[in-house]
Amino acid sequence: MNKLNVIIGADLVPTSTNLDVFIQGDAKKLVGEELLDIIKNANIKIYNLETPLISNKTPIKKIGPTLGASVESIKGIKKLSPTYLNLANNHIMDHGIQGLCTTKKILEENNIEYGGIKNNINDKGNNIWIHKVENYIIGIYACCEHEFSIAKENEQGVEPYHQFYSFDAIKNSNVDFLIVLYHGGKEYYPYPSPELQERCRRFIECGADLVVCQHSHCIGSEEIYQGKYIIYGQGNFIFDRFKRKECDNGMLLSFNIIGNHKIDKMNYIITQRKGSKITKAENLITEEILKEYFERSERIDDKKFLKKKYDEFSEKNKYILLKKLDLLSDSLIFKVLNKITMNKLNEFYFNKVFLKKKGLVLQNLLDCEAWSEILLNLVKKYNERNN
Repeated sequence: MNKLNVIIGADLVPTSTNLDVFIQGDAKKLVGEELLDIIKNANIKIYNLETPLISNKTPIKKIGPTLGASVESIKGIKKLSPTYLNLANNHIMDHGIQGLCTTKKILEENNIEYGGIKNNINDKGNNIWIHKVENYIIGIYACCEHEFSIAKENEQGVEPYHQFYSFDAIKNSNVDFLIVLYHGGKEYYPYPSPELQERCRRFIECGADLVVCQHSHCIGSEEIYQGKYIIYGQGNFIFDRFKRKECDNGMLLSFNIIGNHKIDKMNYIITQRKGSKITKAENLITEEILKEYFERSERIDDKKFLKKKYDEFSEKNKYILLKKLDLLSDSLIFKVLNKITMNKLNEFYFNKVFLKKKGLVLQNLLDCEAWSEILLNLVKKYNERNN
């Protein structure tokens, strides 16, 4: 059997800076001629469509940015020759059922296949996309961490990660090569958390041939576990929204499937943002990014190292967490005093007030499955009644 070439790209979102180019359907202006040729020569092209395609704005109430792109941008998306668009992400439901239905309709009208959506949360069917090419069967299981996009009791939405059903789906798949697209992990963090690593390794143990984590918006790291690749973060594909340095580059995965469950070689195509255009990165940039990528990858098998890095990252995010919970004063006087004290007021508040009073309670509520389930259920019920 001939080699089957597959390309996987991460987040694909038309934004205000390139929407007109998408609507014009000018793929060369989006990704450049060299990168476009690489894409077109692949047998299977997989991207994460991280926005609904909408005719009207019907935004839902949520935490975080609300994304939406004109249905007319399908012209540019189609020129990227997608074989499959992953919809299992935290933004596809940003405009509710209407936005999802409009997206599905426009994709179907343009003969673009998609996956990662289920009819309702109780639908336990095998939600694996199947693609047959050259007498070869490839499958994709796509799921997302629990945010505001997942399917509801009587409403369609995203396939959520589930500690039982997700692994059962992998075990029960009957394909020659199975890819897991996992939309989760922490944004702007290039390593897996200890729990994410265990989760992805379990996918491999259950029969996945490749696990790719998206959502981080930065190039991460990888490991080869039981002879199979796990990729922890590709960065963005086309998503010109971020002004952070780590978001300037992305990574397309390109590989050949040469037999049942086998990849002959993983190739990494580094991209760079030039204005609103994404192009294949220059050689020196590619070499530097891949050097850092493999240096990170060499360390993640060390559990102590991984835990240390995650502890450091958590420490940097603790004040963001407090602000999200509205427990840290957002008043002008607090901000001024915090600046004068060089962030020591934040530190004092977090350690001497918040954790001193509520640390053990929070640990119990979040760590104990029974309590965390009760807390989440109460919050969901309140939000359903009041939003």
